[in-house]
Amino acid sequence: MNMASGWNWISARIQRMGIVACLLAMHGMVACQAQSLTVPFTEVFAADAANWAIDAAGTAASWNGNGGPANGTFISRAGSGPDTGFGQFVSGPILFRGQDSFNSSADRFVGNWITGGVGSFSVDVFHNHSAALLFQIRLANPNNSPGASSVNVSVSPGAWTTLTVPIVDSAAVFQTYGQLGNPPNASAFSEIFSSIGNIQVGLAPGQVGGTGLGSSVTLGMANPSIAAVPEPGTWAVVGAAAVAAGVLRLRRVRGRHVA
Repeated sequence: MNMASGWNWISARIQRMGIVACLLAMHGMVACQAQSLTVPFTEVFAADAANWAIDAAGTAASWNGNGGPANGTFISRAGSGPDTGFGQFVSGPILFRGQDSFNSSADRFVGNWITGGVGSFSVDVFHNHSAALLFQIRLANPNNSPGASSVNVSVSPGAWTTLTVPIVDSAAVFQTYGQLGNPPNASAFSEIFSSIGNIQVGLAPGQVGGTGLGSSVTLGMANPSIAAVPEPGTWAVVGAAAVAAGVLRLRRVRGRHVA
């Protein structure tokens, strides 16, 4: 091999390596785009329902330009489906779904919540049923299993109520990790929250039976949000509040929310 042909060979190799590097970089960009986790982030539903749905088929929630917290925007639905399942696996109806498969909120909630530094999830909810309802939040991977179901929270009718779930492995926060069992369970917590793709806001079972809530009942949701992990000095306060809330809430109905 003479010098000229040698340089030609080296040049061709460099070009091929460059093409491979570009393809790898492009592949990495696609992977990143598939999980667009943004911390902190609040979905304000500025102009539409942002691909949040009211059922597994992806039926869009109704958008409202005012009437939410501070008279802001929100999404809503009329009534709910019935409880589903049987035995210990009875599930309350899911009211609102923010899912990777729907591209809800442009997937800003999708990704690894542990390495992404997500410290809490919160959402404002509303209903005008005749009595208080127990709400529950379920957080799962894009395949919808396994998932973590929060401890039930009582919401009184006629007023917007903020639900906040610290993202910590605690029985005071999550009552079940679905097929991975009941907390505390550090391994299950890591498996679930390293790949969040679905957010489901619904009712705990045992409240609406086999008939659900009628169309005269309005259910609303606003401002689903993820916040960053708090500074170390605030962890004690967050933990104490979660435990105190859990002691009270664990005395209420504890349903298993699987969807």
